[in-house]
Amino acid sequence: MLSEPYNFCKEHYEKYSNIKDNKDELEHDNIKQYKCTKLLGEGSYSSVYEVKNEENNKYFALKVCKEDDDVSKNEITILRKLGKHKNIIELHNSFHYKDKKNKTKHLCMVLDNLGCDLNVVKRLFKYKGDLEDSDLESCSSNSNNSNSSNYEITMGMPLNLSKKIGYQILDALSHMHDKNIIHTDLKLENILVVNNLLDIKYNKDINIKVCDFGTSHQTNQKCNYNIGTVDYSPPECIIGLPYGKSIDIWSFGCILYELITGKCLFDYTRYYYDADECSSGYTSSSGEDENDKTQIEFLLLCMMKIILGSFPSKLFKRGKYYENYFDYKGRLRFTPKFIEEEEIINLLINDFGIDDNTASEINEFLLKCLCINPNDRQNVHQLLNDKWLADKCE
Repeated sequence: MLSEPYNFCKEHYEKYSNIKDNKDELEHDNIKQYKCTKLLGEGSYSSVYEVKNEENNKYFALKVCKEDDDVSKNEITILRKLGKHKNIIELHNSFHYKDKKNKTKHLCMVLDNLGCDLNVVKRLFKYKGDLEDSDLESCSSNSNNSNSSNYEITMGMPLNLSKKIGYQILDALSHMHDKNIIHTDLKLENILVVNNLLDIKYNKDINIKVCDFGTSHQTNQKCNYNIGTVDYSPPECIIGLPYGKSIDIWSFGCILYELITGKCLFDYTRYYYDADECSSGYTSSSGEDENDKTQIEFLLLCMMKIILGSFPSKLFKRGKYYENYFDYKGRLRFTPKFIEEEEIINLLINDFGIDDNTASEINEFLLKCLCINPNDRQNVHQLLNDKWLADKCE
């Protein structure tokens, strides 16, 4: 495991972050008073640039979206409601912009200019931060390949650092939930480190801010978007039950396990292709996106049952998609024989070599977040006051 002082290098940071420093490759030059200096990231509907405000010489992140993108409009609304909080990204300004070059219209958000996301940090700790370039290119965000001879896979972050980051995520959730706002898509990629990775030498240098509120909404509103990322989705979202703030608590539990161990708890990808070969009742080759999604979610429910226990059929029968996965007796329609999972306590001890007492304490805390029944999950204030977080590092 990496220890302080850390020595993260520029080459690895650039590989993980996909940064483009070449000015000629940037789609935009100047947007109003903001001069684009580098591309920080891009997706299907938006691009994020590091920009310099030429009026005050301060640096920000500028998120450039399609003008008619409802998700971006929603994110602006949510960020304005949230206001300032030390563990939530701040919206400094928003405006419409017309690119005279290609005559496209954009909705822009001026946000805090932060460091990389937690997935990058997790991978640097997991792979000791010393991968060769060829190794970096072969690593996926949830890779669990332990057979390569090119690098040694270790555990995730130090436990007291995982606790510190976990506490800060909960602090951000506390602010959201007190305002009756559900994030809906909490994951490593949506949590940014405040400092530049190259400036991080000690645990005290690592602080986080939660970002990406495009699908967030208030508890009394119905969401009009597909929410969540399947690896971090709780069972009630899979089967189509009404959901509340506790979906964020489930996602937080998944994140905390991943920080501690370096591995995704519900990584269905290690089974997805096995399913074609091992079960005539399960296929991933239909080519239909909706069928693939249902099959992935069925795998996840099977994994959840083995790791966390049975499902409360009386509650779950109200789910819109319940009959896709369960029979009339409340049993999963079948359990693929190729699935090999263990309870969390056994994973911590057997797979990661954590001593029994420490593993028991971690397991006890995680199970307060990862209850199959959403009504049994602890709320954010209960978790913040839990004794397990008392010895987090500063």
